[in-house]
Amino acid sequence: MTGETELRRASDSFLKQVERLHELEEEKRQTEPGTPEMVRLARLIEGIAKEVLGAASRESDLAELAARRQPARFRPIEAVAPRAIPAIIAEWREAERGLEAAAPGSPAWETARAEVERLRDEYRRAYEERTD
Repeated sequence: MTGETELRRASDSFLKQVERLHELEEEKRQTEPGTPEMVRLARLIEGIAKEVLGAASRESDLAELAARRQPARFRPIEAVAPRAIPAIIAEWREAERGLEAAAPGSPAWETARAEVERLRDEYRRAYEERTD
């Protein structure tokens, strides 16, 4: 069932990927045109952008599904609390394994890295809410 938590996770993941795209584009802007490094960065950015487009499509699907399921019950994404800490840690471990399995610097590695960062942020929010 699609709920607030799934929408929050999709949005958080999307934002992390977009942040990474921004970082890489800034790095590319500092790179001399015509160099192998610029070509590498351009291809990496292109691959991540394709994954971001897929994530945006998934978010649209989730939003439409939520709209068909009593949208009045849902809160804004920002208001959704993080999940339980053990669930976050389990997913974080799995994401770390995915990061280790991917080729460093590849679009898959960058996406896995963004997912690890998202889970780290979610863990921090969950821990802070629990201690407040």
